[in-house]
Amino acid sequence: MYVGVDLLGSLGKGPSKGRIVRLVDNDHDGAADSHTVFAQIDNPRGLISMGDKLYVLHTIIPKDTKILTGMNLSVLEDKDRDGIADGPPKTLIQDISVALHNQKRGADHTTNGIRMGIDGWIYIAVGDFGFLNAKGTDGTVLTQLGGGVLRVRPDGSEMEVYTHGLRNIYDVAIDPFMNMFTRGNTNDGGGWNIRFIHQIQSGEYGYPVLFKNFTNEIIPALEDLGGGSGTGSLFMAEPSWPEKYNNQPMMVDWGRNQIFIHRITPDGASFTQKPEEFIGLSQPSDLDVDGSGRLYIAAWEGAGYKGNPGRGFVERAVPAGWRYKAFPDLAKLQPDALVKGLETESATTRLATQQEILSREDKEMADSILAIAKDSKIPAASRVAALFTYKQLLGSDSNPALLELANDAVMKEFALRALTDRLTQLDGLSTAPLQEALQSKEARIQAAAAVSLGRLGKKQAADALLAVFNPPAAATKAI
Repeated sequence: MYVGVDLLGSLGKGPSKGRIVRLVDNDHDGAADSHTVFAQIDNPRGLISMGDKLYVLHTIIPKDTKILTGMNLSVLEDKDRDGIADGPPKTLIQDISVALHNQKRGADHTTNGIRMGIDGWIYIAVGDFGFLNAKGTDGTVLTQLGGGVLRVRPDGSEMEVYTHGLRNIYDVAIDPFMNMFTRGNTNDGGGWNIRFIHQIQSGEYGYPVLFKNFTNEIIPALEDLGGGSGTGSLFMAEPSWPEKYNNQPMMVDWGRNQIFIHRITPDGASFTQKPEEFIGLSQPSDLDVDGSGRLYIAAWEGAGYKGNPGRGFVERAVPAGWRYKAFPDLAKLQPDALVKGLETESATTRLATQQEILSREDKEMADSILAIAKDSKIPAASRVAALFTYKQLLGSDSNPALLELANDAVMKEFALRALTDRLTQLDGLSTAPLQEALQSKEARIQAAAAVSLGRLGKKQAADALLAVFNPPAAATKAI
């Protein structure tokens, strides 16, 4: 387990106060038996461990000037698996937050958590500092005023804004079907509150100018939850957890000293939800789960706004009756056994399996992956994982099979989404299947088609989009 330790807290300043620690629990009793300092790095804000790579969102504070110069998304490698990064971080996105705001205030409203979806994108929670001239490895440059969700490929290419109009979010929870949830705070006229939001690609959520006076121009939050301070997020989808706690977003609230489960119920293209208290502890900040079902929770425990080296902890939680199950060494598996991992019930295992498949760049696995996506007897979550793995492995060559899968009632929504998932792979795509999908009686398929048509960017689709546009009736006033 990797832990980002930030002795600056939220408002502290200065260099050499951050590190990433690697913890190992050899006997699986819930207590770390050994640790190494994986890397010395300022303000580690978010981590993703994948194979021998560790993605990290962090600031840059030179020791000579002691003044923060920027924030980057980077990747560290540990190919010899000795628990220490092989070298300095490799930058994937440069200047992903506004340095001036971080210098003046600290890092509590900056860019924060990162999480990888089954579509292979890294999703980044951007706070209300936004970013100015962020630059990816392929030369893409973006500016965003205010908060939202940014995404980028794991090599730092194809950076794009996913959603906009949020204030200060710290993390994203992503389910196996690419539904995304955030718990962020706001102050735009409706109270200084927490809002639980379903993130729909290309959505505008209203902060700071639309929420109060132009609500018909935004996607509203699922619920305003009152005061609090949302931080870490996780969608729990692990078979070792009881049904009561599984397949639901778990959201951390630092201000309320509580982790909440939001029980979601499908409702058209979105959801309704009902929050309930799950685990209470002192100032929790983040949580994650491994492939054996162990839930890890990080907490400040009264470290204050400028940090305290004597405070903070990581706690492990497992369900009653939980038993340790060893995670397979994916790098040693033969292709057939590796692909079979996409059929597991564990979302953590499916994602790790997918990324190992893609790292091998072996297109001979494509047919067996596609067979999983087509098999109606296999659970939908595994079929979706296979679909997005196939898309990433073959790129635009996957389009014929995706169009065929768009005729499958279960897979239609995801096939439509995958077709336009990469703006660099749109050549030759027709608007016809997307326009046809707009006529579906299922709201989720309509929404997926609308988003995909927007990404395709062909003006001839405008009339088809307008044909299904049905805004709420405007209030009228007699003169």
